[in-house]
Amino acid sequence: MAWSSFVKQFVAVFAVIDPVGAVFFFIMFTRNLPPREKARTVYVAPAAMALTLMLGAGALGLFSMLFSGRRGPDLDLFQLVGWVALGLCGLLLIW
Repeated sequence: MAWSSFVKQFVAVFAVIDPVGAVFFFIMFTRNLPPREKARTVYVAPAAMALTLMLGAGALGLFSMLFSGRRGPDLDLFQLVGWVALGLCGLLLIW
C-alpha cells in the first residue's frame, strides 16, 4: 500500500473514531468510579477495542480468502464492510 493511501485511510479512521471527542464520554461514564477503577478502565477499554478490531480484521481476512481467493483482506472489502456497518448504525438510530 502506498504511503499516501495509508495516510488517507488513517485520517478517515481517526475522524470516525474521534478520540478527542471520546474523552468527554470517558469522563461522563467514569465520574462516579473510584480512582483505582478509573485507572483500570484506562487500560481495559483500549485493550478491548484493539482485540475487537484484530478479531474483526482476522474474520475479514478469512472471509476474503474464502470467497475471493485472495490472500488477506483488500481495501474494497474493508470499505464494503464499513459502509454496511455504518448503514446498520444509521438504521438503529432511526428506529
